Amino acid sequence: MQAELARRLGADFVFVGGETRWKRAYGQEIVEQAHKRDLKVHIGNPSGKEGLTWAYKIGADSADTTSVVRDEKWGWLEKLEECTLSRGVLKKGSKQATLTDGGQYTAMGDKVVKDD
Repeated sequence: MQAELARRLGADFVFVGGETRWKRAYGQEIVEQAHKRDLKVHIGNPSGKEGLTWAYKIGADSADTTSVVRDEKWGWLEKLEECTLSRGVLKKGSKQATLTDGGQYTAMGDKVVKDD
């Protein structure tokens, strides 16, 4: 299994990439196996309007997508926020970055700084 190989190689993370169909078929199993081995899991481009919430619901530690900004799918982030609020993980008024001007930003500790 991928998670066991990652552990033996001394990795800290397992990257789940590839075709959406494959990620959706095996992603949850990979997350579960990786977490049993104290590994974090990153889902590369979970795809579609439910992709970020799917990655969150299966327990992925992180995910990335360019679709939200590129295609102006801001509602996808709202769905993710609703999902986290419904599980009590994120609280209204918590620190969140609102990036609306299309600039480049860098996370520095608990702050997000706009790059010059």
